[in-house]
Amino acid sequence: MTDPALREDVRLLGDLLGQALIAHEGRPLFDLVEEVRALAKKARGGRSDEKAALDARLAPIPSDAALPLARA
Repeated sequence: MTDPALREDVRLLGDLLGQALIAHEGRPLFDLVEEVRALAKKARGGRSDEKAALDARLAPIPSDAALPLARA
């Protein structure tokens, strides 16, 4: 993404989404979403240890907590 205006719009939308998530679902879900997002971003690099870290973080999440995470 090289267009500065587009980058600014994406950042604004991300901030608004984060605020809405905190307001409607709470800070714990927001923090989990951010943690998983960061791990997923690293895992896309193709390193097996980074994918394993993402898998290890997601594995213990109960299904009732996984649905809001997936929706976010």
